[in-house]
Amino acid sequence: DWWRTECTSMAKSLHEMRKRLD
Repeated sequence: DWWRTECTSMAKSLHEMRKRLD
């Protein structure tokens, strides 16, 4: 499912951003 891949990539990006903020 392409939407599932999109959600996963978006979640990964958010996770990376949070890591940098911390």
